[in-house]
Amino acid sequence: MQDLMTERMRAGDTEREQETSSIGLKGKVVNNKQLIGFLSGAGGTGKSHVIKTVCRYAQKLCEELRVKFDKRSIVVTALTGAAAVSINGETTAKAFAFKREVRNELEEFKNAYLVIVDEVSFASAADLQLLDEKMKEILDRPVEPFGGVPIVFSGDFTQLSPVGGVPLYKCDDCVTWKQLINVFMELKVNHRFEKDPGWGKLLERFRDKGPTTDEVAVINSRVVGSHKGPLEKNIPPDAVYATKTNVDRMAIIDAIFVKHLEKTHSTDANVQPLMHTLCIKAGYLRFHVRGTRKEYHAMEKRHRISFMHLWEKLMYKTKQRSTMIRC
Repeated sequence: MQDLMTERMRAGDTEREQETSSIGLKGKVVNNKQLIGFLSGAGGTGKSHVIKTVCRYAQKLCEELRVKFDKRSIVVTALTGAAAVSINGETTAKAFAFKREVRNELEEFKNAYLVIVDEVSFASAADLQLLDEKMKEILDRPVEPFGGVPIVFSGDFTQLSPVGGVPLYKCDDCVTWKQLINVFMELKVNHRFEKDPGWGKLLERFRDKGPTTDEVAVINSRVVGSHKGPLEKNIPPDAVYATKTNVDRMAIIDAIFVKHLEKTHSTDANVQPLMHTLCIKAGYLRFHVRGTRKEYHAMEKRHRISFMHLWEKLMYKTKQRSTMIRC
């Protein structure tokens, strides 16, 4: 099973040269038994789609072969929580016990066919070394790289770098990355901008070569509130906002939510809220402001109990309707 999946994931011949110096790889695909691959490509080329497709294919293959398939058959992880959610996975740190001692994970991982680590641009040399050590310890294979399990890293090194660390492709002494990768795959067709190829090409030049003066002017023409930018009233309701800070992002989310409430909820105090509305007394959620951040405290036990009782009551009345609206 493992050999079959490994061969299906190899791109083309098992011995071919690749131009990979820009990402710090040796540039050669070798026919090792253990797959240690890197899937690259700009945002929108389909890296997440490939990961999900591989998982679906493997699950179907296991069903046909009558082989057990569970969440540890293909261990899907990402360096960040948001990225992990988008590929139906978990954080790499959680999956491989980065912040705790390894306990009895061998039984859990012994039948793993493949490990996927997304958003590898966030990883520093120390992160990769820790992953290698943890996988060796979990699988009780101290000699084989990453415990001998096929592993594929996915990401785009033109995106965010590791916090307080050096990107893998710039790290001269990162042997784990530069000498162990034996398969390099790059996705080049961008599907995200099929309906707006001009905008896609502009962003591609931003990524690869840097913008021209005219292209900067195009970007500035879309800044809401600028003298040349669009008026807020003319922005379509499904527009995607790009913001610089979390404070700006939350302000936009709150404004959109208020508009939603105005359309769906009455301001008359005598009118009961809709049955899919979950009301939480504001005093139950305590927070204090630190700079521009709001840090929330966990609800006290008596408040958590009140919250659960209210939710159970609403769920019973609405016959298991699970839509939640915060207000």
